[in-house]
Amino acid sequence: MFRKTLVAVALAASLGTAMAASAAGNFFAQDQTQQASETVRLGDFNSPGAGLVDIYDFRLGTVGDLLGSTTVRGGANADVKVELGTKPTGNVVAILKVNDQMVGMEMIRIVDNM
Repeated sequence: MFRKTLVAVALAASLGTAMAASAAGNFFAQDQTQQASETVRLGDFNSPGAGLVDIYDFRLGTVGDLLGSTTVRGGANADVKVELGTKPTGNVVAILKVNDQMVGMEMIRIVDNM
């Protein structure tokens, strides 16, 4: 009985680690501190499917107004940029959505001078 429980716990832990590693591999690799600009640069990343990257205001530490959005394809996406139309006055958050489901999120620190 103890051996079966130990095997089940080890299996659950390894599956959780594999899922976390998979999720981490499906999101942004760009340095997440950027100069204040009308464009947020997300760099190259893999997406688990076709979808959207939405950029939201994150100045207060919570998801605020939608600032900009761009489409992405499933698999490799190169040099992804999101046009905002105005410079954000504080931090933003990028949310990757596939089939209207959030599959990743990354806070991006916005600075005036780098």
